[in-house]
Amino acid sequence: MFSSETRDYCLHESFNATCRPGFVILMTSANYGRMKLGRCINGDFNIGCSKDVIRYFDSQCSAKETCDVSVRNLVDVHPCQRDFMSYLETSYRCIEGRCMVDKRGTGGILTRCPIVWQGPGKGKEKYSSKVRCK
Repeated sequence: MFSSETRDYCLHESFNATCRPGFVILMTSANYGRMKLGRCINGDFNIGCSKDVIRYFDSQCSAKETCDVSVRNLVDVHPCQRDFMSYLETSYRCIEGRCMVDKRGTGGILTRCPIVWQGPGKGKEKYSSKVRCK
């Protein structure tokens, strides 16, 4: 299993994740706002506001081998005062798994992506989410 540290992405950048074959992305966190001073925020005005955007990133990235999302896709999210630029803070893991289409009762529109990986505890931990497989 590959582990990723938390990284910041400024408004003009894209979040990009790639896993090796046989592994898929599992988003572990995604926040958009003005969480702290850093390379994307250099003025200490309106710091500490954010919105959890993990659902959006789950739908775009989790259970896929690769993912590329522009931070500009989040400009309509306003966790802070509109006059202040926000940034994205994310983390993810690459876990062993694959995506399978579950056509029962969905007409093939939705997919169920079972992901199984060897966790740190006893046995295997399982994640399952309804996302579109690529």
